[in-house]
Amino acid sequence: MTSGSDLLLFPSSLPDEALVSRASRYHILTRTRKTRDSFMQLFGKPRAALTDIVPPDIPYLALAPAG
Repeated sequence: MTSGSDLLLFPSSLPDEALVSRASRYHILTRTRKTRDSFMQLFGKPRAALTDIVPPDIPYLALAPAG
């Protein structure tokens, strides 16, 4: 398992950036060929559930009326 201190290329957050975006940028910056390897480096397991990164009720929020 990779410790957080070993993630030297983990990008700094941009304003209002979601964790999923930072993880995606990490995958691109490190030129890791397989997402499985990036998941191992970031989360310590080959796959993290999408709900670990993105709340499962996003569609509900997206359909909510503005205002």
